[in-house]
Amino acid sequence: MEHLVTLAVAAAISLAVNPIMARLAPQLGLVDVPDARKVHVRPIPRVGGWGIAIGALVALLLWLPVDRFIGCYLFGAVVLMLSGAWDDRHEIGHYAKFSAQLLAVAPMVFWADLQVVQFPMIAEPLPSLLAAPFTVFALIGMINATNHSDGLDGLAGGEAVLSLTAIAALGWLAGDAAVPIVALAATGAIAGFLRHNNHPAALFMGDSGSQFIGFTLGVLAVALTQRADPSLSPGVVLLLLGLPIADILVVFAKRATSGMNWFRATRNHVHHRLLDLGLDQRLAVTTIYGVHALLVIVGVFFSRADDALLIGAYLAVVGLLFLSLWLAERRSHRADGVAVRAPRASHQKPFVTVALPRRLLTFAIPAYLFALALTAPPISSEYAMAGAALAALMLVGGPLFGSSRALMNRALLYLAATYVTYGALQQTSAIPAWQTGSIMGLALLLVMTIIFSPRRRYFEFHPTGFDLIALTSVAAGLILFVALQPTVLAPSLPLMLIVLYYGIELISIERRGRRNPLKPLLALALLAMVFPGL
Repeated sequence: MEHLVTLAVAAAISLAVNPIMARLAPQLGLVDVPDARKVHVRPIPRVGGWGIAIGALVALLLWLPVDRFIGCYLFGAVVLMLSGAWDDRHEIGHYAKFSAQLLAVAPMVFWADLQVVQFPMIAEPLPSLLAAPFTVFALIGMINATNHSDGLDGLAGGEAVLSLTAIAALGWLAGDAAVPIVALAATGAIAGFLRHNNHPAALFMGDSGSQFIGFTLGVLAVALTQRADPSLSPGVVLLLLGLPIADILVVFAKRATSGMNWFRATRNHVHHRLLDLGLDQRLAVTTIYGVHALLVIVGVFFSRADDALLIGAYLAVVGLLFLSLWLAERRSHRADGVAVRAPRASHQKPFVTVALPRRLLTFAIPAYLFALALTAPPISSEYAMAGAALAALMLVGGPLFGSSRALMNRALLYLAATYVTYGALQQTSAIPAWQTGSIMGLALLLVMTIIFSPRRRYFEFHPTGFDLIALTSVAAGLILFVALQPTVLAPSLPLMLIVLYYGIELISIERRGRRNPLKPLLALALLAMVFPGL
């Protein structure tokens, strides 16, 4: 219960504080003015970090006593929030920022004794003479990696939510008290901020927010692997913290090889490079979310694998990303996600190529989920009760949603697909052949529907908030399921959910303004799974 309350309280405080700070921002001088390096075109308040920090710190204090670890965390968080806010106002310079970061980190390392003793691929513990300075370096590095990743609307906050959710789940499995509470407090506070930060953003987090988030991620990653659960592979930290680490290392390498000042801001981060290739903000953020979510999911599922395997997986994913960027830049390729040439109608059979795949997909998704429900292993009564409540909302909840009806209906469809899929595969380590063939058929129908849809130029591949919801739901749902029931899941489950999510999204767009048959059909699939459990 305390975990859910922490999440909710942090989000509520963040939602309440941010509008107040936004109104005060001009008087405080905390407004981000556009320049040649930035992508926004109008002044935007950069005070979101206040809501994030206040929401997170108040929420965690509801449950955690102020021992050495929490005391040092509170001290470091406040120092970084205040120094970040001062930098947001006056741009204090790199040496002053590093001094504040060192002041924030040092008590955590030397007084709370939080040190990286178990190092990847080294069997013997590191002596404190090496562990302490490395931990200081690593924590300051994570603070700056998060700060540098805060370049597009929703980017740094969304990446942090994925990482924090994974850390919270693994900390909860380890039976630790502090790690999951701190992680969920930060998650809730960031979620409250993202309400104002999705593109086009009305609010930026500023250095006060990005430094606080980077410090929280670094401290929790070390606490998780060195204290809460030392049986975890130390190398899993790379995967849990994800893309910002590789991004800042590549940026520093590019600056060093070009003879530039390492700490001078430039437009050579991943998000800048994606924009320069022609992606808009939404598609660039979606791409980065996808890579980051993949790293986090691999980290959760293989958290006790050999360090060499984990580091190899991390290098393979980020290496493929940067290789793709380099090849695209070298060929001057432009990936305009929405400017796709329309198919020539003169050689098409409209029903076969346009209407038929869409109609088949509309009924194939519920049929697949219904088959999963009928062949699922027995579910618990608690899981069945949750499914019954979800089915009731889908069938009779429309009038309750008011002006948010379309949004809530879409969210319920995603939840129903997730519920049935998890329930059917909760004890499965290998997917049966009929399920593999079915999901491949759904994927083929999805691709055909996208390719031949006459409206795809404007809708189907135009990134929306629901694209980000789909990617986030895959990662967060898998992590939560692992936390609640640590069983071996089919490794292709994320791909199955992505096909289902995007199929639901596409059909919902096509049925905009008309009755969507997915809603009653998915409710029936839910009920088919729920009744045996009741």
